[in-house]
Amino acid sequence: VGELAQGILSKIRPEFDIPLMQQRYPTKYEDSMNTVLVQEAIRFNKLIAVVRSSLANIQLAIKGMMVMSGELESAYNSIFNNGIPDMWMECAYPSMKPLASWVTDLVRRLTMIDTWFDKGHPKAYWISGFYFPQAFLTGILQNYARRDGISIDKISYSFEWLSKDPETVTEPPPSGCYVYGMYIEGARIDPVHLKLVESKPKVLYESTPMLWLIPTIDRVKPA
Repeated sequence: VGELAQGILSKIRPEFDIPLMQQRYPTKYEDSMNTVLVQEAIRFNKLIAVVRSSLANIQLAIKGMMVMSGELESAYNSIFNNGIPDMWMECAYPSMKPLASWVTDLVRRLTMIDTWFDKGHPKAYWISGFYFPQAFLTGILQNYARRDGISIDKISYSFEWLSKDPETVTEPPPSGCYVYGMYIEGARIDPVHLKLVESKPKVLYESTPMLWLIPTIDRVKPA
């Protein structure tokens, strides 16, 4: 467990520098994505702090340098059984992954925030990597509403499946956003015709193509 704790601790970056992030991405009326980025970093910081401190304390408790509290013992047992400690889950996003996959997923999410900070707003967003994707989706609608002077209550999303690889996207769409990283259960999107079709035999979950979310005024729901 001590070796596992040290291995995980070496993968999880320190907390994000929020004042520096706010300086580089200040709150702007016309760009809600700045606020989304800072809020995501703040949420992840709470999780990073709990993960890093608990892992450090577990190692100290194993060596007899601090008391193994009930909470630490519970975290110790979870790590031993390849599970997620309860103290982590209380600060984390919903996830059903085992420990190893959970750590890999968290590292990838933190890398997404790092890349966003270093290189600016992504041209296509990994929507599965957000701590709170609802804020992101609302932010995109706010940008559209404020740009065109429309009440946000009148706007909702229509969408279009795309056959593009997210890695090849060099420009954002004229409105809305490109998102990827979603999965569909019990069906799949045909990559050629971009239509909903039957799932393949024995495949329950299937990744979807990139999606263009398009803000639409007074959208009529399909029958």
